[in-house]
Amino acid sequence: MSTKEIPFEVKAVAILRNHLEVAARELTELLKERTDQEFKEKEPIESRIPNFDPEDLMKHKWKGKKIGQGQYEEGSLSWGWDFRDNFKPETIEALEQDAVLTIDKYEFALLEKIVQTKKVKGA
Repeated sequence: MSTKEIPFEVKAVAILRNHLEVAARELTELLKERTDQEFKEKEPIESRIPNFDPEDLMKHKWKGKKIGQGQYEEGSLSWGWDFRDNFKPETIEALEQDAVLTIDKYEFALLEKIVQTKKVKGA
């Protein structure tokens, strides 16, 4: 069958299908690159800090408001704090590397002498 005998509609569909296949392959590659990059950026903290144990933060007995000389209310993961020397060195190292360390639905931050925790807004 020669090119002249192929109906216009069939040629148009063949051209569109070819372009859609090319576009789909290009979009798939683009999405794969972006996904790979996002996963690399969100590399688990455990792999960057040997011996870091998130449980040091998650199961810590947090302090709350000061109620007297050297006495504090009980804090929680939703809002609490404690002196940095009450945490493992690996935990402090992880906090120093990230401005805010998020684990589950809680944020942890190192502020000079203290470690602070709070619940992520909307969680």
